[in-house]
Order: sequence, then C-alpha cells, then structure tokens
Amino acid sequence: MRITTIFSLLIIILLSVVSCNNAETGGNTSKETKIRVAITKGVGSDSYLRYGQWIQKADTSIVWIDMYHIPLDSALELIKHCDGLLLSGGEDVNPDLHGQISEIDRCGTIDYKRDTLEYALLDYAVNHNMPVMGICRGQQMINVFLGSNLYIDLPTDKPSQTIHRCPKTYECRHKIYIAKGSLLNTITGVDSAVVNSAHHQAVKIPAVNIIPNAWAPDSVIESISWDDTTGRGFLLGVQFHPEHLDFENPVSGKVAKRFVEEVISYHNKKVSDE
Repeated sequence: MRITTIFSLLIIILLSVVSCNNAETGGNTSKETKIRVAITKGVGSDSYLRYGQWIQKADTSIVWIDMYHIPLDSALELIKHCDGLLLSGGEDVNPDLHGQISEIDRCGTIDYKRDTLEYALLDYAVNHNMPVMGICRGQQMINVFLGSNLYIDLPTDKPSQTIHRCPKTYECRHKIYIAKGSLLNTITGVDSAVVNSAHHQAVKIPAVNIIPNAWAPDSVIESISWDDTTGRGFLLGVQFHPEHLDFENPVSGKVAKRFVEEVISYHNKKVSDE
C-alpha cells in the first residue's frame, strides 16, 4: 500500500473520531446517526470558521468538516460519508475553467488546489443528488462547474453605481430583489432584502439548467438555483455572505435552516436505503 494511501486512511479515521465526538454534544444527532456537512474551506481564519458556525446555529448537532486541509484523495473518500456540501467564499476562480485564460491578469489570487478540489466535490455531490450550498465564490464555482462563465472584474466589466466590494470586507451593503416563486423567495418569504457584498467577480450568464433567484440594483445575479428540480438534489447559490449577517435576517437564518433540513433529509434517505 502506498504511503499516501495509508496517510489518507489515517486522516479519514481521525476525522471520523472527531465527528463522533462532536455529534455526541448535539441535540438531535447521536454518534450512530451523525450528520456531516463538507465545507470546501472552513478553517484558516475567523471568516472561514463562520461557515461552520452558521450551519451549527441552525442545528448544533451537525458536524462540519473542512475539506481543504486534507489530501485530495482523502477528501474524495470522505465526501462519500457526508450529507451536504457547502462551497465557501474565497479567492477568484481560475478563468481557464470558463474559457477566459487570457483574462488571468485581471484576476486576484487564484488557488489552483482549491479549484481542483471543488470541481471534484461538486462532481460527486451533483451526481449523487447531495444538497449543495454555494456562498460568494461558491455560487460562482457552481455556475462555472455547470458550464458557464463569470464577470472577471465587475467594476470594469459591468460599471454601475452599486458598490460590490469595499476596502473593509463585509461593510458594503446594497439591496437585492428576489424573484417571486423562486427557491430563495420560498425559503425566506421576502421579495427584497439588504445584504452585504464582498466580491469583484460574479455570475455572468447562468449555466444551462440554472435560473437566477435574485439581483442587485445593477442586475448582477445575487442567487441561483436549478430551473427544474426533478431528479436533482437541493442546490442554492448566493452571492452575498449570510454567515456574516444577523441570523434573524431571513436571508441568513432561514437559508441555513433550509439547507440543514435538506442535509438531514438526504442523510435519512441514505440510511433507509442501506
């Protein structure tokens, strides 16, 4: 057995032990029925830690696992034992993934390791109807994974009076308009909200099978979902950062709770099928 394979197995065993211990402290989940959410990057700063905290505000029994700081083969094995996937915010998506490699000089930092990881995890999750939630970069990656593109730099590609990124992260605020009958509207019960904004890229053309749920005043897409959920798992992307909003804000707490409900439902179905 190769050393890397042994190391990967040890990582999985260690994470399983941690997951069990965390699950035992929850309210609804025992170690025999632990429910896990994979976060593509959930460790490394206070901002990254907020994603897991946001999920646990909805249900303290949910175990979340950072996938970024383990080997790729371990992450691909571990996702099989998870019940939901959350793609967090972060660096720019490699423009080569959506046919715009010539624009790479207009990008900020690119994390090629993360792009590879998220593509692989999305491939598993989508093909197994696992609930998927994308936040900021996460929404952008979903759109790219499904075959479409992004604005490379909003201030130059789509100039407007709406400010999408400020020098102090998460201090920008603007209104969004939510389409009636959309998934985001159904979850939140509102047709508008004030959200934070911390991005310079965004969905340009929605991928096939994807529809916008919300827009900023300048028509930048602020949320996406499947156009038809038949035969597909839950999928929701938001361009803003609900984990940095007041949990009582319907586009924060209600979104977290719905995602967790879908994760639990997926887990229960998986257990019943075993």
